[in-house]
Formats: sequence, structure tokens, C-alpha cells
Amino acid sequence: MPAARTRLACSLFAVPVALVSLTASAAPWNPVDQAVFNDAGQYWSRDVELVDLDNDGFVDILFANVGGVFEGTDDAEMPNQAFHNDAGAAFSDISMDVFGGDPDTAHSIKTCDIDNDGDQDIILGATWEAQSQLLRNDGGAFTNVTDTNLPQLLASVGDVACGDVDEDGDIDLALTDWGPPEVGQINSLGGTTMLWLNDGTGVFTDVTASQMPDIAVNYALDLDFVDVDNDYDLDLVIACRACATGSLLYENDGDGMFTAATPAAFSALGNREFEAMDINADGALDLLTLGDGQGGMEGVRNRLLINDGLGDFTDDTNTYWPLLENPGSGDRAAVFLDIDADADVDIALVTNASVIWPDRLMVNDGGVFTQNVVPFDMVNTEGTLAVETVDFNGDFHPDIVLASGENAFRNRVLFANVDETSTDTVPPALMHVEDLGFVPFPGDTVVHARIHDYKTPNKPHDWEAVYLEWAEGIQDAAYLEMNGTTVNAYWYGENMWMMSFPTPDVWAITYRVCAIDIAQNVACSDVYSPTCPDCDQCGNMMCDDGENNNNCPEDCDPMCGNDVVEDGEECDDNGDPNCVDCVDQGGNTTAGPTVTDSETETDSDSNPNTITDSDSESDSDGGGMCLDDSDCPAGQICVNGMCVDGGATDSDSATEGLDDDGCDCSAQSSGQNALGALALMMLAGLGRRRRRS
Repeated sequence: MPAARTRLACSLFAVPVALVSLTASAAPWNPVDQAVFNDAGQYWSRDVELVDLDNDGFVDILFANVGGVFEGTDDAEMPNQAFHNDAGAAFSDISMDVFGGDPDTAHSIKTCDIDNDGDQDIILGATWEAQSQLLRNDGGAFTNVTDTNLPQLLASVGDVACGDVDEDGDIDLALTDWGPPEVGQINSLGGTTMLWLNDGTGVFTDVTASQMPDIAVNYALDLDFVDVDNDYDLDLVIACRACATGSLLYENDGDGMFTAATPAAFSALGNREFEAMDINADGALDLLTLGDGQGGMEGVRNRLLINDGLGDFTDDTNTYWPLLENPGSGDRAAVFLDIDADADVDIALVTNASVIWPDRLMVNDGGVFTQNVVPFDMVNTEGTLAVETVDFNGDFHPDIVLASGENAFRNRVLFANVDETSTDTVPPALMHVEDLGFVPFPGDTVVHARIHDYKTPNKPHDWEAVYLEWAEGIQDAAYLEMNGTTVNAYWYGENMWMMSFPTPDVWAITYRVCAIDIAQNVACSDVYSPTCPDCDQCGNMMCDDGENNNNCPEDCDPMCGNDVVEDGEECDDNGDPNCVDCVDQGGNTTAGPTVTDSETETDSDSNPNTITDSDSESDSDGGGMCLDDSDCPAGQICVNGMCVDGGATDSDSATEGLDDDGCDCSAQSSGQNALGALALMMLAGLGRRRRRS
């Protein structure tokens, strides 16, 4: 197990009293009364991103600020803001250090490691026909590399998503485009959703024209990478506020080529946001939508779309979220979290008009959501447009940050009320871990898994470690923990993780996937080992005829003796005395080993073998494999891993030689006989396996 990173773990009471209200309350969160977040209407915050900018173990805050509603105005450009988390006790304004103070029109802000250096870089999605920005992070120092690293084009970007769409080991970007202003109206033109591929160094190329559907999307406020069909690649869901046909789903072919595959459940109008989470714990990601449900007395309801595991969805809102608990509202943003540490997900909902529609906390009680309509201790959160959650102060309780604009302009940080929230003692959820079956073969082995910690989004600061343990052969969990080789996982989008490592030339490996969250809770998957009902204890295929072929992996079953050198065979010629890598369906080699001798033995299967001896011997069974004499039929003995007729004696020293694989196949002394046989059996077994393409 990797060593845990040291992190300050203080209680809420270690935070200065001036910053936190400790008054007893029924609210899960209490506000941080800090003037640094009171911008007095100067900034219109549209998005918030939580990220550990300097890798100090404490999560910092970024706000994207821009004016204008359906088109840019003269004062639409605004500086963005950054706040450093000072060890969980306060926040310092570092906006100038990060952004330089220059205004722009960023509607979306996302962080991901675009150059694989371990630092989280910043992507600003600019709207109102402007150039989006890329700020490269080098140890907490930021450089604007937009001119050299991003496609140079003007767009109205509503949202950005990070993910490795082609699984080449680097993070790519998807971006919505509203098209030219005025946006979001009946006759607005909309824009094509963009895809920018990373070359591995953080330089992006626009491949929208060749790899994305040519569909004009009118006013998409949110898009997310989500593996909707459990094939381990990242599909794309697009929440469209003003599309006449509703929201959209683009399926990925695994190489980053997307095609439209929108299910009927997406056809509801007015969706502001998708939030993905496995609501019913069936291993498939379901979707929360905002503002596209049937209207209530005070607005429109939200929905829960349940995934069938193949990428089709059913509106099953009323089952999980009864009408009385899901009134009409004007909710603008949502986040999943586990407020009561009971291993199911709750929902925090915020609105930009809280005096009309209340902010709400939906608590998951046995699979049914019920509401707390005063989650923020009577704080006026008017104007909230975005919400995120994280443990800011190391007390293992979920805190909240709100980004505000439009109706009010007060961004807020709220710490968990420890009397109303539970300490995180829940192990991470390991879902949909890839079972590779009868593998691996020489080359790179790749294992995928979906892992989350009962919150959205999934970010690096949520984890101490995510890793895979593996060992050769069939082992158990205890062996993996003590002796396994550890491979760190790579997050590639949504809740998806990938572990890749070179596989040795062995017949099998055992592995499991483990995760340690930031609260030090540990979870490991089941142990995955190969299964092969027609294999012997060494992993060699024992398919004796066509009757058992349906029990044998297809790629492990070349036909020996058909004079065709197939995948997994070095040779295939029954008449070739040097062919020791071809194994017939009964598990026997078709030719015995070749060694030097002054005499020739008589072999009844017409494959002459030459040995060094003063005597003659005959092999009546065609060279069955063995470890010692007990493995041979009556009247035969084990010589160099092969059963031969008894009576032969070696009076001379064998002359060592190599077969065409470089394996020492000379006759050995009796003390070395078992080792020689084992080596031969391993060669035979390995020679039959197909290499993974």
C-alpha cells in the first residue's frame, strides 16, 4: 500500500472563531463571515472550481467572472478571482498571482493536468465570441500559454470538460459553443460542440470538424464526460437550455470519434445541468437534470434519469424523488455529496432566486430523497449560479462554496456544521472494475475502473491514492497486499481510472484495484485471477479434442500439426525434429527435444530423436511431457521432460545445445531432470498463447 500523504487533520473548532458561526443549528453548513468574498457587486461569478493549486494539501478556490446574459455588454469583461486556502483557517486573495488582473469573458473555469507534470492547469472557457485561455501551472506559478497551446478561434464557450477521449495518456477538452449572440433565443443559431485533442505536451488541436457531430446546439450551459454504456470510454452529455429537441448524448467509439445517440429521455426541454452518479448502485451512471421536468406551481421540477447500463435512460424521478419532495423550482446548480456518511449520495441544490425558490438539501433516505429547505442556516444566498463541495479544513466533513451573480454578487464559503453532518468514515465506491479474464500476454496490460467517493465532481484532491496491485500466478488478497507490485492509477475523466503496466511473459497474473480517499478510508476490489477449466496447474491448455473447445479461451487454442504457424506457435510441422513449441490438443508436443549423440533411437511416431548415449532406446508414445517417472505410463521413464521407453542409460555426459528459442534442451543429469521438464512445459504452454493485439 502506498504511504499516505501527511495532511493536517484539525477539527472545526481549530478554525478561528471570527470565521465560523458555531451556533447550534439545524443547517448542515455555517457561513464563513469573511470580507474577502464580499465583492459588493463588482464581479458576476458564473462558475467555481476547487483545486489544490500548490499541492500543499489544502484546496483553493477559483471563480470565473463575466457579465451579460444573452449577449456581451460593454462591461462584460471582468477579472477572474483566486483564493488560497491558508491551512483551513482563512483564505487569501491571490487573483493577481494566478490571473494577472487582466479582464476576460470566462463563463467556465476548469482545472486538469494538461502536461502530465503533476500540477493542475487552468482552462478558461471564454464567451461572447472571444478567445478561451490556458494557464499552465508550474509548481504554483502560472504562465498564459494560450497563443502557443490552444486553437486560435473566437467562440462563445458555455462550459468545458476535461477527459482523455482516445486513451492515449493525456487530457483532451470538450467545449460548448453558443454561436454568435444573441444566444438562447428561439432563432439563435447555436454552435457546434468542440473537441480539442492534446498532443501529450499540453498543445491542443481542434478536431471538431472530423470527430464531432455537426449539430448546432443552442445555449448549452453544461457538458460532461460520462461513460453511459459501461464500455470504459468517455461519452459526452450536453445540457441544452434552448434546444428545440432537448439535451444531447454523443457516444465515443473509443478512439475519440463521437456520434449522436440521444435517447428519448433527453427530449425534455430546458435542461440547465447534468450531474452524473450511480443513484441505485447497479454499476451504471444515472443522471440528474435541472429545470426540464414537468412544471409545478412555482416553476419546473428536476429529474432523475436511470441508466439501463447500455446508455439508454428512463425517467424514474417519482420513484426516487416523490413530487412532494421535488416541487417546482428555479434551481441553477447541483452537486452530489454524502452529508451523513451513510454510503449513499445526497444532493445540494442552489438557485439564483432563493427568496422565491429555496436552496435545498435532498437527503437520501433508503433510496428516496427528502428535503431540508434551510441548508445554509438562514443565510441569504440570492444569486447563486454554481456550487461545489470539498473538505476545506481537514475535519473530514463536507464544506460548500457558492458562486453568485445576476441577482446578488456575494460569493460564499460555508463550513460544515459538525452537529448536523457526519464525519467521513465511508470507504470509496469501486464500481465496474474491468475483469480481463484469461490474460495477460506479453505487452502492456490496461485495467479500467470506475471509482468515486460519493461526491461530484471527481477531483485529484479527493484522493490519497488510487492504485492497482498485481502479482504473477494465481494469488489471494493477502499475497497481493504483502508482495504485489503497485501501479498508480491515472484519472481520465468522470469517475474513470486507468492502470497500465508492462506484463511479463507469464501465463497469468492476479490483480485488484484499491483506493484511499482524503479521509484515509480504504477500499479494494475483488481479486481478479484467470479462469480456465481446461488448464493444468501450470496454465497449459488441456483441450484434447473439439468437444472441450467451448471451455477454452479461443485465443489459447492453436491447432498443432496443421502445418500452419498460428499466433502463439513458433513452428508447426510434425516432421520437424526441432519443433518443440507446437503442442497438440492432448497437451503433448509433436516432437521431442534434439540433442547430440553418436547413435540414433527408433521412434514409433516417425520423429527421430538423436541422443548422446552408448545404448539405443525407443519412444513409443510420441514424447509425452513429464516432471519425473511418476508422470509416465508403465514401462516408461522421464528423460529431459519427455516420457520414453525404460531401460535407456546415459553413460556419457550430454552435450549442451540450444533449440531455436534459445532454450537449453540437452539431456540433463537426473538431479536436473525435473527443472528441465518444468521449463519445457512452460515453453509449451507459452508457445500456444496468442499475443494480445
